[in-house]
Amino acid sequence: MNKPPTKHQNLYSVKKQKPTNITYQLTLDLNIQSEISTKSTKLGVLDLEFTKTRPTYVELLLIFSFPIDINLFIQAVQLTIPSFPSICGRRQINSQTIEGTQGVKCTAITLPADEFNSDPPSPFLFHTPSRHSIHKLSQTHINDNQVLTLRLATADDNSISSLGLVFDHCLADVSGPSLFLSHISYHYLQLQHPTLTTSSMPPPLPTHDRALQSRIRLLETITEIETSESKTDNTTTITQQQQRQQRLKGGVACVEIYYSNAELTALKKIYQANSKHEAVYTDLILLLRLSKQTPMRTATISRDDRTRYGLDSNHFGNGVVMVDAMFEQSVGDDVQDGISIAQAIRTAVTTGIGRNPISVHADIHLNTWWHPLQKKINFNIDDTMVPKYCIGPGSLCASGQICIARNGQPNVTIVPADDGDGFKIYLLAKLKVAYTVAKKKGLKTKT
Repeated sequence: MNKPPTKHQNLYSVKKQKPTNITYQLTLDLNIQSEISTKSTKLGVLDLEFTKTRPTYVELLLIFSFPIDINLFIQAVQLTIPSFPSICGRRQINSQTIEGTQGVKCTAITLPADEFNSDPPSPFLFHTPSRHSIHKLSQTHINDNQVLTLRLATADDNSISSLGLVFDHCLADVSGPSLFLSHISYHYLQLQHPTLTTSSMPPPLPTHDRALQSRIRLLETITEIETSESKTDNTTTITQQQQRQQRLKGGVACVEIYYSNAELTALKKIYQANSKHEAVYTDLILLLRLSKQTPMRTATISRDDRTRYGLDSNHFGNGVVMVDAMFEQSVGDDVQDGISIAQAIRTAVTTGIGRNPISVHADIHLNTWWHPLQKKINFNIDDTMVPKYCIGPGSLCASGQICIARNGQPNVTIVPADDGDGFKIYLLAKLKVAYTVAKKKGLKTKT
């Protein structure tokens, strides 16, 4: 029986959170509309992968060490949305389009300062549409099927603020909403400092031709994927169908792990990696192997295929696919194993053919939000005042459910570190593995 581990710093449960007794003051609740908007947005081939079941909402939180002015923020959103018309619509039932011009749902609240410090982040910091918890799309609540929402939260002592972004994955991957936020930040600073002369250029405009997603080459059948994954030894064979039937018994937890730029540079040298991402993925796979996570022979890696297949880098929609990496059996030498793993990751990312997120899954999934979050989204003229990025509880819970459904498959997501130096890793894994990882990383027990 899996028992909850002793609480460690940066290790926490990802169970669905129950309501608390915390109360907040709602100061703003409106749909911000635009005179320039399209009534219908036809989804692309990658967008449609997220319309087959209940909506997949993604929660991203930005925490700032200063308050954001509500009035200027609303004006900045109004100036931004004409360039992002699809965010004003609503996802329709049994439809391949986002319809309407109802506007962007925006709320503002005030709540106690300590609510900004919880792990995972407090659900009060987001406005997640109610259908997030509804299993059937046909049960969608009227007027609560937004494809993107914003919640500005301010501490009651005015010491801190946050911006909670929630978006339906059929709208875009994280690159699109991050570009949207960078435009809001730019307009906010222009409004806040109208006489200030700066050399900063406005963010690039998005492009919206989702039909271009069909240019991206994908493996078309499960058979083709299974053939590409047939490179295994003859000791144990488990079919993909058998894998799908297995389901983890017990819970999962999230471990937050920090890697400084200095550590990442050192790991690049040790594992002969070509990038910091390649190095950190390698280190995490070795760490999971040491933590008795088995097997660890295959990985899926999220890769942005926009420019690879002729889409604009600022394409507003989904442009990320999964590529498959296969690892050799361990030789018992961490450095040699690491060099081999890094090479396999590099091969997958550079030459692998992408596939849709279908039910066939690997031993671990590797994903990064670091690149899209390098856009300037700081709402401050001081470039050193970077926000703290956090993944919301709904997204962590969804990743935890995937981990359970896939018999304990670990899930890794990278965001910028809280101080901007290096990476912050969200590692979702089954309880025993998460506990062992935390112990091996030397995370101190909370008192």
